[in-house]
Amino acid sequence: MQAWGSPEWLQPTYNLETHLSQLIGDYCMRKRDGLDNLWIMKPWNMARTIDTTVTGDLSAIIRLMETGPKICQKYIERPALFQGRKFDLRYIVLVRSICPLEIFLSDVFWVWPESLLILDKSMCPLWFPV
Repeated sequence: MQAWGSPEWLQPTYNLETHLSQLIGDYCMRKRDGLDNLWIMKPWNMARTIDTTVTGDLSAIIRLMETGPKICQKYIERPALFQGRKFDLRYIVLVRSICPLEIFLSDVFWVWPESLLILDKSMCPLWFPV
C-alpha cells in the first residue's frame, strides 16, 4: 500500500531545529488570515508530557527552543472524541528501512482514553511505562 501527499486532517508539523523559518512563515500567514494560531510543542527525545507546551505566542515558541530539540505542530482545536473524551491510538510499528520507506504495522492496536492514561492501567492488556 502506498500513500502520497498530505491528508487534509494532518496538521502542519515542524522540527524546530531545522524548519523554524517555515514555521514562522506559516504562523505569520495564519495570523494575517485571521486563523487560529495555537501550537503544541513536544521534545522529540522525551516521553509522556515532559516539557510539552501549548501556546499561540511566536516569541514563546522561539524561546522554548532553548530547553532542547522540539517538534511543533498546529494544535487541533476540535479533536475527534471517543465517548466524549480525547484518546490515543497505540500501534506497534516496525520500521525496516527509511530509504526506501518500508514499515510493518501490527493488526493489533489499542484505544487509550485520556483518563485511562492516568487513572486505570488495569484495563489494558499491556502497559509500557516510558
